[in-house]
Amino acid sequence: MLEHLGKQESPAVMLIEECSALIRECCNVERFGLDDRNPPKKAYNRQNVLAGMVDVERRIKHMREWIKSIPVGSHRFVNYGDIAAEGS
Repeated sequence: MLEHLGKQESPAVMLIEECSALIRECCNVERFGLDDRNPPKKAYNRQNVLAGMVDVERRIKHMREWIKSIPVGSHRFVNYGDIAAEGS
């Protein structure tokens, strides 16, 4: 797992972030078209969507490998309410 600002991010969080970025790029395509640059001087929306798809595919592969590596019944759901209560 990668560390981000001192905490480890799960493969699920990393996949969610990449999917979110791809959704944003797809929205740009719907709004401005494939062959628009938004903002100017950056890559075309077409290139951004294709790059985002590669990133999502990579994260899906990582998530699949992570899931397969965890024995059934050994992964505990993280209740973020409990974590917040511990910090109080």
